[in-house]
Amino acid sequence: MLDTTETDTDTDTDTDFDGVFDTEYQCHNERFSLRKTDTNRDGEIDYIVEFGKNGLYFNTTIFNPRTTRIKKLQNYKMSKLVSAELDKNDDGKLDLHVIYDFADEEISRKPIANN
Repeated sequence: MLDTTETDTDTDTDTDFDGVFDTEYQCHNERFSLRKTDTNRDGEIDYIVEFGKNGLYFNTTIFNPRTTRIKKLQNYKMSKLVSAELDKNDDGKLDLHVIYDFADEEISRKPIANN
């Protein structure tokens, strides 16, 4: 009989070997689903990667370390960067939409209308 039990696990790691856990991996059914990282050792998560069901990058969220607000949200298709929304003036609102080509070069950018 096929086992259809779903499992979730969390793992903390010290990716820079300084003796402090800086990255948390969350797995669903033995595949990465989320990675949260404190990249600047301030104790706050400032980089999050969400993985799709296929285990490939789905999107990343980068936080401004000074304000802890979202600085950039990057969107991926098959782990390839396709677009991003950025907060260019650090007001906590994503105000610029950028589209990338296959070589991660910008091909367009336009303002996001915030209400």
